[in-house]
Amino acid sequence: MPALDLVKDLIAFDTTSRDSNLGLIDYAQALLEKSGARCRRSFDASGRKANLFATIGPDGDGGFVLSGHTDVVPVDGQDWSSAPFKPEVRDGKLFDHDWLGVPAGAKISVIWVHVPEEVAHARIVARGDPIDAYKLAHWDQYRERRFVPEEPVSRKLLMFDNDAPAADAYDGLLRRIIEA
Repeated sequence: MPALDLVKDLIAFDTTSRDSNLGLIDYAQALLEKSGARCRRSFDASGRKANLFATIGPDGDGGFVLSGHTDVVPVDGQDWSSAPFKPEVRDGKLFDHDWLGVPAGAKISVIWVHVPEEVAHARIVARGDPIDAYKLAHWDQYRERRFVPEEPVSRKLLMFDNDAPAADAYDGLLRRIIEA
């Protein structure tokens, strides 16, 4: 499947946080399993939402797990120039600078947000979300998959320690984004 078609398919799933995300999870799991991934789901208490964990490669060293964020905030009452969840291609592009109101030459930055392991664990426990039960019950396995990129990869990313950032840390991140 061409990448553009895949992106359009993914954008078209309405995964607003108040609704189920199972349509997207079904779609992603089918694609991943077709590519050889081993998939596992964990559900919330209602059974209407799930996390999808896809393992690729060996279960130990050399393997990796894909897990992502699938819900979006509600879009009700917002002024959209095109309908959300209805991807449009204009002039051969999925988006257009003029259409988005973004100046030509605008940059996109990837920010790696990280926290120490003990902070991540405490935040997950404090959140109290049933969907995290599997992660907490298998914390040793989960923590082995957490990492912070090292050189030379980290030089290409904007790194941000989200342990307990002060206002000046956010200002610094914004400056680095602007300068990137």
